[in-house]
Amino acid sequence: MSVQGPVDGFSPREWLRSGPRLLLLAGPVLAFFTLLCPWVVTRMSNGDSAPFTQVTHGLDWTIVGDSSQQISAELWNARLVLTVAVLLGMVILGSVALVRDRRLASWWDTATLVGSWLLILLTIAGVVQTLQITHRPRDVSEQVRIVTRAGLGLWLFVAAALITWVAALWQYRRSHGMDARPAVPGWHPAD
Repeated sequence: MSVQGPVDGFSPREWLRSGPRLLLLAGPVLAFFTLLCPWVVTRMSNGDSAPFTQVTHGLDWTIVGDSSQQISAELWNARLVLTVAVLLGMVILGSVALVRDRRLASWWDTATLVGSWLLILLTIAGVVQTLQITHRPRDVSEQVRIVTRAGLGLWLFVAAALITWVAALWQYRRSHGMDARPAVPGWHPAD
């Protein structure tokens, strides 16, 4: 009597083979949760009272028309909406890709690669906007001390976006056979 492994792709070997697909799903989910973490931390203190800390997370909406803002509120909000839309699209692409794996059309991996590039571009925009906030000049009295720094959530978002991009590139190369390209024109490996 021989024991056979699970059918329908649920064996551990199949799940390990699906590593890029798992990362394509895990990266955007992790990135979304990092939007809930602090992106900008501002600490204000004066000599008389206890310090006050204000935390801005990645999903904070900026009020349009507020002249005290150091960056364009419209650009911040547009980047935020686009980021959430791309993350949602990447989660959908990653979920379907994980379930259907070998039965996907060839354009699917191209779509995830394009989505990951969009996520990288939006990540760069988010880093630039956050650094504009943390390095802006402040007009305050000499009695009040303000220190602003980038929060952990921003850097975790960068890491999650890079994980997503690497997984999309890895899967694209696997599905399009770029790792097995012939070194000499006309030579093809045996199947």
